[in-house]
Amino acid sequence: MTFGSPDRRTHDYRRHGTTSLFAALDVATGQVIHALPIPGDSSHVRWTTPWTFARTYAATWPHEYVVRNAENAAMIFALARHIFEHGVEGRFYSQVRKYHHEDGKVYWSMANAPEEATLINRCNEDQTYESRLATGTLPRR
Repeated sequence: MTFGSPDRRTHDYRRHGTTSLFAALDVATGQVIHALPIPGDSSHVRWTTPWTFARTYAATWPHEYVVRNAENAAMIFALARHIFEHGVEGRFYSQVRKYHHEDGKVYWSMANAPEEATLINRCNEDQTYESRLATGTLPRR
C-alpha cells in the first residue's frame, strides 16, 4: 500500500491462513459493536445493541429480540449466518431449528436461511423448550 492509496482488502481478507474477524465498529468511539468468533477461536459473540423484551410472550416464553434495520443489517446477517453454520439443532415443540449457545444465552432465528433473517431472538439457557421439557416447566397450551 502506498501513501494516498486506499487499502483494498475486504472482510474475507486472509493472512497467515486465518480469516479476519468480521465486526462492526463505532468509528466515533472505537467500540466494537458486534464481533463473531472465528471458528476454533476462543472469542465470544459480543453484542451491545439493545435487545427488546418480548412482552407478548413474557408469561410463557420469556426472551429478547433485535430487529434488522439499515444500521445493523450486516450484523444481523453475520449473526444469523453464524447460528446456521455453527449452531446445533434443537426443538421447539414440533419445529426443529438451529440454536447457538453462548455464555448462558441461546440465540436463534425463525428464518429458514441467514439471508432471510429479519430478527434474532435470545433467551436464557433455562428458558429453552428442551430445558423446560426436561424440568417439567413447559407452559400450558
